[in-house]
Amino acid sequence: MLIPTGVVENEVRRTPWVSVSLLVLLVAVFLVGVRGGFGDRQRRHLGEKVEQALEFWAERPWLRPPVALGELVGPGVAAEISAEVSQLRDVAVARKLVPISYVVAEQQRQLESLFAEAAGAARDRRDLGLAFVPARPAIAGLVGHMFLHGDFWHLIGNLLMLFITAPFLEDVYGRVLFGALYLVGGLFAAGAHAMATLSPEVPLVGASGALAVVMGAFLVRLGRSHIRFLFLPILFLPTLRFGFALPAFVVLPLWFVEQVVSAQLAPDAPIAWWAHIGGFAFGLAAALTVKLFRVEERWIDPAIEGKIGWAQDPALLKASDARAAGAFATARNSARAVLTKDPGNVDAWRSLLDTETASGRKAEAASAATRLLERYVAMQEHALAAALVDEVGEVLLEELPARFFLAAATARERSGDAEGAYRELETLAATRPNDPAAVRAAMRMAVLARGGGREDDALDLLAWAKAHPACEAGFREAASRTEAEIAAASGRPAGGRRSLPARRFAAWGEPRTLPAHADG
Repeated sequence: MLIPTGVVENEVRRTPWVSVSLLVLLVAVFLVGVRGGFGDRQRRHLGEKVEQALEFWAERPWLRPPVALGELVGPGVAAEISAEVSQLRDVAVARKLVPISYVVAEQQRQLESLFAEAAGAARDRRDLGLAFVPARPAIAGLVGHMFLHGDFWHLIGNLLMLFITAPFLEDVYGRVLFGALYLVGGLFAAGAHAMATLSPEVPLVGASGALAVVMGAFLVRLGRSHIRFLFLPILFLPTLRFGFALPAFVVLPLWFVEQVVSAQLAPDAPIAWWAHIGGFAFGLAAALTVKLFRVEERWIDPAIEGKIGWAQDPALLKASDARAAGAFATARNSARAVLTKDPGNVDAWRSLLDTETASGRKAEAASAATRLLERYVAMQEHALAAALVDEVGEVLLEELPARFFLAAATARERSGDAEGAYRELETLAATRPNDPAAVRAAMRMAVLARGGGREDDALDLLAWAKAHPACEAGFREAASRTEAEIAAASGRPAGGRRSLPARRFAAWGEPRTLPAHADG
């Protein structure tokens, strides 16, 4: 199973309220309109009516296909059902089970009535009241179908892709243009489906057509962005997984080709292939039009920059555009030019980090992440610091220097997360035990352990720090004083008077042992 999880270039200038509203609205409509009670009851009622009608027909296969069958299930499925019943009719005729004509006429009337009731129940379903039925187009259905979903997985799939693409397209196009693109494109997608569908009586539900519009526009405007994926080879063994990223200009065209091929090979499938195709094409055309007339440069960017109250350094804007276009050397040089003038510019360090990550230069990305984290700590931006640690800690674990984890521990401790601070220090000591910074990590871990009432852990860590070859005299004296204080307060022996037990450290899921050193 391949699951899209995000994009690498995930910067936005302001809160994407239209995208957030769409996500909330889709979930709300699903929970209230489909799972809220009346939808369930009417679905059960419809299911009972259809089952009753089909059973009646299967028991009397000599009857003609009812008139309402096509309206109820569509012509494709109706033909399949009729073919199956035809086989039953041949058996009934061979066995001479067909009754006399006036009985057949009465049964035919009953069959027509049963299917007419089932078709009426389908039309009366409130949870499909906003669905778009090509055979009976209505304004409510044209707009409402974009906010309905048939089941949970249909909803989740659309939410994932909307989450990945919509906020970033809204950021560059602005809220008004993005909202208009979504709604008008959704109408166009519904029209494409209406013209191509083989089952005009079957309701169309789902945001997939409008989402395809967003994907088409995303390909034109942000095609150089990298989409992250999580690959689960076996669904029920989630530990067998790995992540990777691919450019949008690779992923999205492949998706579009899949829709075109599927529309040719499976035209009767209960999937609106042509809504996807038409929506994607509309998104491409709309984005190309925006680009051709330079709508962003002339109106959207000045309006957004005016509202957010600050203007980013032009060099960083150049770096962002170059990174999106895959010109990583240009993006890197632009960010470094800003840092030459202002070494503490967090936006420049963020830009450099994103560029090095996107270009696959992990060592350089780790260096930029460390400098950015230290700036966040100095500015007391603890939330930003914690978010950065969560973002890069696992991805760049092998490349991050020891000072990154010391800064991460400081940020978490200052924000009141003592356990998180201990975990960052533990990662440093477990993965880089020979680094002199491991001594500082062990000393700080001992302080945290003692503060949490774990005196034995504190003594073990102090003994380990004192035995480290890189432990300086000042650290050794401080460790001895702390050992004496703990021993006096708790009666436990100071470090060095007992064997140091093997300590296990879980660094990113892999059990590790903090190695013991000979006493120095």
